[in-house]
Amino acid sequence: MGDLIFPLGLIGLGFLLFGLEVAIIPGFGVPGILGILSLIGGCVMLWSAGGPLLGAVGTFASLAVTVGAVVWFARSRTGRSLVLADVVGGPGAPEALLAACVGSDARTVSALRPSGVVELSGERFDAVLRDGSFVAPGVVVRVIGHEHGQLVVTIAATGGP
Repeated sequence: MGDLIFPLGLIGLGFLLFGLEVAIIPGFGVPGILGILSLIGGCVMLWSAGGPLLGAVGTFASLAVTVGAVVWFARSRTGRSLVLADVVGGPGAPEALLAACVGSDARTVSALRPSGVVELSGERFDAVLRDGSFVAPGVVVRVIGHEHGQLVVTIAATGGP
């Protein structure tokens, strides 16, 4: 039994270092690496000190505790606060609204490099410049199409929105 205290202590130290890494020191740094090494070292020493049966039980128990802790943390209030639950889907504007803009003139709100924001009839739309060049804010552009939820524009010859 005295031969098992050190391997079990290393496994416990590994879990302690993992907890320190998750709760206090965010990121994957020295405590995380030391925690992994402690767990591996403790399991290897458990195999050599207690034989294959005890080593296998200790290794699988360590794995089960690790998986259980991860699942518990993911379901906790803190774990849920770290995950974005909102679903972002679909194009930025309805296809019918984008199609109605084709042929109209708009004014750039931001620089188009080649994508940016344009304003048309008081509404802002994501837009991409067809030729891929740079257009400064405040320039009049013509809507020539739409794709992937954004307007496709080109520099207008004259006039304004």
